[in-house]
Amino acid sequence: MKKTILLFVFIISIVGFKEVRSQDHKPMAPPDILQKIINWEGDWQADLTMKMGDKTSKSVDYISFSKASDGMGVSAKEWMDNPQGGKVYITHLVGYNMEDKKLHWFSVDNMGGCGEALGTMTGGNHIHLAGTGKMDGKPMKQTVDLTIKDNNTVEFNMVMMVDGKTVRSGMGTFKRK
Repeated sequence: MKKTILLFVFIISIVGFKEVRSQDHKPMAPPDILQKIINWEGDWQADLTMKMGDKTSKSVDYISFSKASDGMGVSAKEWMDNPQGGKVYITHLVGYNMEDKKLHWFSVDNMGGCGEALGTMTGGNHIHLAGTGKMDGKPMKQTVDLTIKDNNTVEFNMVMMVDGKTVRSGMGTFKRK
């Protein structure tokens, strides 16, 4: 019973905090970096070239973007059938943190992977994402570079390093369907 009361108090305090914060802050337009991703709303497709170790493969990647949180975020569903990795399904949630001034890109896949990458604009149409974690107990770093060519074309380049060595990379061009 005591745990239930504490949980109830905790939930009320969180809801109360959000209410106070929302009263103190007026609705705002998404920052430029997030607006660029919101503009991707809809269905996209890319021919990807992936390299894992010394093997290179090609696959088609599909991703569908939708607005989330009343236009202050984006959710996306991604899927592909990669000859090296099998069927891959990924759910993404993207938002912008006003405190650290960075894009936060969360991903969960059907292979037991999940992570967060932080993003910044490194040019008018270039978004750089970087995330860290562990793979096989070793330090892992992944970077993704997205270059917006126009409203219907985004270039993708990904590098994953484990223990300082490149173990996976991929590149392709997403086109709006």
